[in-house]
Amino acid sequence: MRVLILSHMYPYALEPTFGLFVHDQVKELTKRCDVVTVSPTPLSPRVVRRLKPRWARYASKPRQTKLEGIQVHYPRYLNIPGQRGFPLSAFFYTWAIRGLLLKLRDTFDFDLVHAHAICPDGFAAAQIGRRLGTPVVCTIHGADINVYPHRTRLTRLVTRKALSSVGTVITVSAELKERTLALEAPRREIRVIPNGVDLRKFAPMDQGQARAELGLSDDKAIFVYASRLDEAKGLSYLLAALKRVLNHNTDCLLALVGDGPYRLQLERQVAQLDLHNHVVFAGFRPHAEIAKWMSACDLVVHPSLTEGSPLPIYEALACGRPTIASPVGGIPDLITCDDYGLLVPPADAEALGEALLSGIHRQWDHDRIRSHGEEYTWGHVADQLISLYEEVLASHCESSATHAAV
Repeated sequence: MRVLILSHMYPYALEPTFGLFVHDQVKELTKRCDVVTVSPTPLSPRVVRRLKPRWARYASKPRQTKLEGIQVHYPRYLNIPGQRGFPLSAFFYTWAIRGLLLKLRDTFDFDLVHAHAICPDGFAAAQIGRRLGTPVVCTIHGADINVYPHRTRLTRLVTRKALSSVGTVITVSAELKERTLALEAPRREIRVIPNGVDLRKFAPMDQGQARAELGLSDDKAIFVYASRLDEAKGLSYLLAALKRVLNHNTDCLLALVGDGPYRLQLERQVAQLDLHNHVVFAGFRPHAEIAKWMSACDLVVHPSLTEGSPLPIYEALACGRPTIASPVGGIPDLITCDDYGLLVPPADAEALGEALLSGIHRQWDHDRIRSHGEEYTWGHVADQLISLYEEVLASHCESSATHAAV
């Protein structure tokens, strides 16, 4: 079986964690089938690079490379910045990759296209798949349904067009499946296949050793948030909750491991709440180091307002650490009982503070948490995908034979 992966989210030298979850999934797929990845990248003219630093990094991407043995192509397309430009970019994305996919077909005669994100990737895959007579599978990850379709009417129309055109749709959580069904007019079958975790990277280590290596105090309760600093992650409520914990004379430290557009606002809030001695902005850290931060903490915290199926929850479970989180997206699918963590209403600083206090005074069975985390491996995800691919290809062959007979 030969599969072409289409995803604008994929790692490269200057952003090694961008779309890393897609790459981790692909690595497992390569043990079961042949795979080539196409990761379209926005064109970055000099004038845009000055205004948007991230776009300057795009210019550094090679046109093609091998990443851990996987062939990856980074074709360029015209991406129009802003909410109004987003849906139009889906058309430019489609036009930009059409020639490459036709050329690839000569050397890598792929049986199936698996796109990641319904727009622009799924939209483009559906158009090109129809032209090539190739079945298309698309995984919806979160923002492509939870956020973007609600920004403009045109984005909503393009998203619905993609949903109606893609052959098979996967979501990473049950809640995301329901949101997708609510957005698309015709009812259809949607498969739920969650994300996974690399158990070799994320494994428990001695808490004292982890704290010593990170330079963290051994006599404080430590909370770790490890993800992008974004308003939708509920971090303003987390800081307010931390203040409530400190008001109970509990000495604690919150480590914010990650970076993002909301950092400046969070730094201001830390100053307003006088939390300088209790919050560490660790910034972006290599992915391999995240397990150490999680092992060093007492509780992982993930108070998002909206989610798909967040990787930090999988990673915390694999490290044997309990998580305090909001019951949004796929989180309740993972924190299935209070042996693995506590769920609190989103945007509720008081409830979050109470959960943090309860969590640090509770005796957790870290081995049991790790055992639960071992159920969610990328290998298991790949097995489910291969089974689905085989089903899709069998149905496609049957349909093609029927049309030929007619």
